[in-house]
Amino acid sequence: MDSGDEMDPTQHLEIQRSSEQAKLLSTSSSSHSQHHSKRWLIALTCISAIGGALFGYDTGVVSGAMILIDDKFDLDHFWHELIVSVTVAAAAVSALMSGILNDWFGRKKVMLLAATVFTVGAVVMGIAPSKEVLLVGRMIVGLGIGE
Repeated sequence: MDSGDEMDPTQHLEIQRSSEQAKLLSTSSSSHSQHHSKRWLIALTCISAIGGALFGYDTGVVSGAMILIDDKFDLDHFWHELIVSVTVAAAAVSALMSGILNDWFGRKKVMLLAATVFTVGAVVMGIAPSKEVLLVGRMIVGLGIGE
């Protein structure tokens, strides 16, 4: 080796120190990313659980409210079952479409749309003068739930 290829001891220390710093940064960044991913997963799981609980709560409330609704709108068994089940059916159809909507418009816009659709459905149900309008309101709410 000629003298131009030899490394000064301070250069060697600088290269070693840079290498160690790069390893530390890499490990720290990876650890932070994994911690953030785990927190994000826990948050999404909690939100999903709350959504499921609210959907179950809605089903329970409707079951209790149907006693009064039956009397007000003079519903037969078919209409009773239709009004209760249309929300679940609409939510299932809407859930199938939500992935496409999320891809096209983004998740935040779709969440705002879902909240708006749900609110419109609640208002329609609240002012429903007939069983047909009540059915439409339940369907709209179902679409909001599924999005």
